[in-house]
Amino acid sequence: MQDYTAINLHYQSIGAGEPVMILHGLFGSLDNWSGIAKKLAGKHRVITVDLRNHSRSPHHPEQNYNLMAADVIKLLAHLELPKVDLIGHSMGGKVAMAVGEQVPELLRKLVVVDIAPRLYSAGNGQIIQALLDIDLTQYQSRREVDAALLEAIPDKSMRLFLLMNLKHKDSKLAWRINLPALAKNRPNIGASGLGSTLIDIPT
Repeated sequence: MQDYTAINLHYQSIGAGEPVMILHGLFGSLDNWSGIAKKLAGKHRVITVDLRNHSRSPHHPEQNYNLMAADVIKLLAHLELPKVDLIGHSMGGKVAMAVGEQVPELLRKLVVVDIAPRLYSAGNGQIIQALLDIDLTQYQSRREVDAALLEAIPDKSMRLFLLMNLKHKDSKLAWRINLPALAKNRPNIGASGLGSTLIDIPT
């Protein structure tokens, strides 16, 4: 039986003013948006978020856009924000659209980056499998893991992006992303993420 309970997301808040919330993409984290958050913080309160199964937010076996939207809506309630400008990149863009569909009254503006509300083929399967295939107990550093991923993921910029998810835990390397859950839920992540409701929000 699936658990549809929203989880408590990890977030950071900087600046003051009209609130802006930023949602990262697949394999990302709030750290990816720290530079832009600092620039926006001159005029806004900027909340950056780690989505479920990413970085410092809780790991959970289930992941789909209804669940991820519920997580964000729970965070908005916790922060007691009456309205927010919501920015979402890639997977986070679909989460943002799902939030807009479910609670349009909470959004003042919607910004969707690098994604459309449609079905995408689960093209990240090779990346997820390459990360699952790495036995981190055999490596001591990011450089060694980078070399081990070279054949499966030849794009250097992609490897460096993925390696931002490595952490040291108990003197050992570990992933901050929940790879088994991402592998299991790949079809859900590639889904359109939306129903048939028209979103009437400045976008």
